[in-house]
Amino acid sequence: MQVTGMLHGARLLQFVGFPTPEILGPDASEEQIRAMLKKHGMIFIKPVFKGGVGKKGKAGLIGRATDLTTALKEKERLYFVEHHVANTVSKANGVTFEAGVPAEYEVYFSITDSTHFRAPTMTLTHHGGVD
Repeated sequence: MQVTGMLHGARLLQFVGFPTPEILGPDASEEQIRAMLKKHGMIFIKPVFKGGVGKKGKAGLIGRATDLTTALKEKERLYFVEHHVANTVSKANGVTFEAGVPAEYEVYFSITDSTHFRAPTMTLTHHGGVD
C-alpha cells in the first residue's frame, strides 16, 4: 500500500497526534475554498496522483493562491496535469487545497518496506522532499 500526499496522509498523521494543515479534497466547493483562504490567508493547490510522484515542486506543479480567482485558475491548470519523470508519465486526477501554514522547515515523512532489511523503514527529515 502506498499513501502519498496529505489528502489521505493527514488522517494517518492525526491518528498519531502529528499536527497537519487543514486539507480540502477535489470536491471542495468555492465557499469552502473561500473560507480556508479567509482563515489562513494562503493555500497551496497540489495535483493528486495515484502512487508516489516526486519532484512536483521542481516541475512547477504546485500552485499558491491568496484569493479565490487564483485558486480556481490553479485548480483548472493542475486538475488533469501530466508529470514526466524519466520515462514515466503520470496523470493527475484532481487537486488538494492545503492551508498555508507559516513554517521554517518542510518536513518529509515516509514509511517504506525495505527489501534490504526486510522490515519497515521510516524516513523523517526537515529538508523537505527526498532526492
